[in-house]
Amino acid sequence: PGTGDAGYGPISLGVAGSPVPSFPAMANSDEWEAAFAAAPEQSINYVSVHDNLNLHDKVTEWQSANSKTGQSLTNSLIAYGFGMILTSQGIPFMYEGDEFQHTKGDNDNSYNMEYDLLWSNLQSNTDDAATYATVNALIALRKAHPSLRFSTWSEINTNVQSNQESTSLVDRKSTRLNSSHAN
Repeated sequence: PGTGDAGYGPISLGVAGSPVPSFPAMANSDEWEAAFAAAPEQSINYVSVHDNLNLHDKVTEWQSANSKTGQSLTNSLIAYGFGMILTSQGIPFMYEGDEFQHTKGDNDNSYNMEYDLLWSNLQSNTDDAATYATVNALIALRKAHPSLRFSTWSEINTNVQSNQESTSLVDRKSTRLNSSHAN
């Protein structure tokens, strides 16, 4: 793929770290342009933050709206979300409690809710343990494979292939998964 959005669909562009379309990086006149980052570390990847719904509540709201129920699906979708942010180029950001499937009771306004709902309940249950283990494994994978942490667009463009066949499927390959690239 080239730089910027040439050759990238919207999901694979984000996975690549949202590189600007030209080198050297030009000032972006549109603050909402999908390709904005002059370097991979300028891309912060997240699926949930303190505002609005947290990850568990986003997933269960989508499930409810689409008549897709079941804790197994909830676990899988949450794992997929963590997989996207922890295997994408750029800086992964995880909101506290998402790794334990913390819920805010479907309240999307953190400023208008009972204070104790903002705190994560660290009492373990089976679903929490499985999600926590998945997140730990993904963090270990990211640490072990330098190809998930490239520091330049040149490295990404040379070593990572991304193909977005549809709006919901991205296929990625790295030519340097077992390289001796510096940590």
